Amino acid sequence: MIRTDRTLGYKKLLSMSLIFLLWGCVVTAQVPRESGPQHSPRGQYSCEEYARIAVRQNEQNIRRNCRFTGPRWNSDYNGHYQWCVSVSWQAADAETKAREEELQYQCRDKQSSCDEYARIAVRQNDQNMRRNCGFTGTRWSSNYNEHYQWCLFVPLQTSDSEMKAREEELQHQCRDKQSSCNEYARTAVAQNEQNIRRRCRFTGTRWSSNYNEHYQWCLSVPLESADSETRAREEELRHQCR
Repeated sequence: MIRTDRTLGYKKLLSMSLIFLLWGCVVTAQVPRESGPQHSPRGQYSCEEYARIAVRQNEQNIRRNCRFTGPRWNSDYNGHYQWCVSVSWQAADAETKAREEELQYQCRDKQSSCDEYARIAVRQNDQNMRRNCGFTGTRWSSNYNEHYQWCLFVPLQTSDSEMKAREEELQHQCRDKQSSCNEYARTAVAQNEQNIRRRCRFTGTRWSSNYNEHYQWCLSVPLESADSETRAREEELRHQCR
């Protein structure tokens, strides 16, 4: 009887050991195995999807002439894929969304936008010449093609800023050049008459009673230069003439 009880006890213990062993195998089998790096929980297929979307987004960038550049913007599928598997999925997902935002909010049709920019630039320079503002430099030109080509190779925010800068100059820095130079020449003649009357003996091109010479000189320089010349004569009359 004792031997039989011991035998049954061993069999019961063996059965329980087998049950625990099988249960451990089942639990182990249910633990998911990662198909990629630990920091890329969505696995290999997700990075393939990421790379395909990245290439499509860059094709849209090229097709729409957005001119976005840098490692984010290229059609290298393998480069996008390798980058994706090296970072967390959150980082890859954020990069996809960042490209989408740039395409949606920062890219306008570059050609039509630059056409509009160049037309406005030419009109602004026409106003510069018509009002005799005397603004010069590459910003101030009536060459439509130069404005258009420049616009294509800079961000649209830059061309918008340039357009606004011209408008600011026209609005706040341009006076009617002819009437301003007429006033400048009259003042210059009056200052030289004071020079003669007071026997200050100032000489040179600054000191002349030739209205036309003063007027033509004024037209050829920025109005700030003409204002400076008027003040310089006034200073000499006030402080250097005895």
